[in-house]
Amino acid sequence: MSKITVIPFPWYATLKGTNGRKGFNPEYINFGGFCLNEMNMQAQSGMYVFEGLHHYPPLGYHLRIIGDMENYHSVLIHKEDALKFKARYEAYIKRINSVGRNTDGGKK
Repeated sequence: MSKITVIPFPWYATLKGTNGRKGFNPEYINFGGFCLNEMNMQAQSGMYVFEGLHHYPPLGYHLRIIGDMENYHSVLIHKEDALKFKARYEAYIKRINSVGRNTDGGKK
């Protein structure tokens, strides 16, 4: 896991920004809060998906993220990339849910 300089952030940051707090980068939101509110998973699980750990494919490639990857709660993700990450995750879930659900008994 790589370490990147952590910047200060509000724990309650959302896609709407930093709720008026000064000194924060308004382009980045809290990764854990996004995962919990938008993807129904905790920060640790979100990081597994992002980095491709524990049977997940790496869905975070080419996305902007900053923070200490070993401290899930310190991680921030760019607003635009958060939406891309969510779309990738939803596509992955849709794909794995469709496997083996054909009605022809597996015959083609």
